[in-house]
Amino acid sequence: MRSNIAHELISQLENESIEPLTDTALGEDIADLRRAIDRLEFQFTRRLDLFARRQGYVAFGFVTLVAWLRRTCRLAPGAASQRAEMARNLPSLRNTSDALASGDIGFHHAAVIAHSVTEVGVEAVLRQEATLLEAARNMDPKRLSIVTCHLR
Repeated sequence: MRSNIAHELISQLENESIEPLTDTALGEDIADLRRAIDRLEFQFTRRLDLFARRQGYVAFGFVTLVAWLRRTCRLAPGAASQRAEMARNLPSLRNTSDALASGDIGFHHAAVIAHSVTEVGVEAVLRQEATLLEAARNMDPKRLSIVTCHLR
């Protein structure tokens, strides 16, 4: 089962002694973990897109994807809606998907760009995707959201 891979990796991290790490090594380790988490978020989103298109949540007795995410994945309403929006919009943004999958940008950067699709449509975002990705590489997600206001 594929989920065993993730559980094995987490077990390795849990058993790792971090006390001997220098502050520099610890900081680098934290940043690497964040990039790995963002890359896992992409994999989650990729699977969620297919699950949503198939309406897999219905088999679990749910009427909406967001309701399923809230209950099954224990997400807050806003986080569940954000994940559903990512699953719906990210597949149309190939460069943003690639940047998130590689860890070049963070999950929250990709979420801001994906939300722009909901706000202004995919064509407008695609025209500015390169600019938005450059901004995502250099700004935190909050500042990136200010940049996306110009699309609106």
